[in-house]
Amino acid sequence: DLPPFPRLTYAEATARYGSDKPDLRVTLELTEITDLVRDCGFKVFKSAAEMPGGRVAALRVPGGNEQFTRKELDDLTPFVAIYGARGLAYIRVNDPAKLNEEGLQSPIVKFLSPQVLGAIVERTGAKAGDVVFFGADRRKVVNDALGALRMKVGHEKGFAEPGWRPCWVLDF
Repeated sequence: DLPPFPRLTYAEATARYGSDKPDLRVTLELTEITDLVRDCGFKVFKSAAEMPGGRVAALRVPGGNEQFTRKELDDLTPFVAIYGARGLAYIRVNDPAKLNEEGLQSPIVKFLSPQVLGAIVERTGAKAGDVVFFGADRRKVVNDALGALRMKVGHEKGFAEPGWRPCWVLDF
């Protein structure tokens, strides 16, 4: 006897996986941070959070610091551009207790307050050695770009389980 298929609403599937046909073998999930960055100093996040139908989401890759070279990280920007993203921000997490450029390595850290950075670290569950990617734009662009990035990274970096993982998506 097989267990019942997991059931997800369309809203839940697109929020967590960036897709209405999620590959549940990939263990990575998107994290909603729109509410955390609505009033931040980083214009890219703030404008996406304030736009009607806008979204800011994060994709945490555990141990990503060891898995991505700088070139690989840079090469992901043209990849997400295929899906309409105008860029790909990321933070290398060295020490999540240090909410500054020493603990969190990224050009965007200087634009975010320690309160916002702390909230992002907490919500994403980021730990030392992780990389956190960000998408900020219209909801469809963020879902398409981060959903595709989730699949690419999941399969290439060993975050995909073998086998078959069907699910029902409801309430389109």
